[in-house]
Amino acid sequence: MNTAIDDTTGGWRWFRRKRDHRISVAERAHIAAQGKALAMLVTTMHTNGHLDAKRFADMLALFGTVVSEDDRLQGAILASWADALEESLALAGT
Repeated sequence: MNTAIDDTTGGWRWFRRKRDHRISVAERAHIAAQGKALAMLVTTMHTNGHLDAKRFADMLALFGTVVSEDDRLQGAILASWADALEESLALAGT
């Protein structure tokens, strides 16, 4: 599935299909909520010394690249989650 970046949502990267169909508002909210929950979980695990959050974000981005070979939209979603995690780490100062 071909995807393209639609960066019109105030800094967050959202992805849409190159076709006329777009991801619905509910789907965008669902994807964003999952990414934020993942960022919160990983940041908490990092704070408690159980996980290196930067390394996890890098691995998630790499995994998104691998997945995008079969499904570009899924790869783009994983990449957006990695971005959300890296942004969370930057805001936390870690």
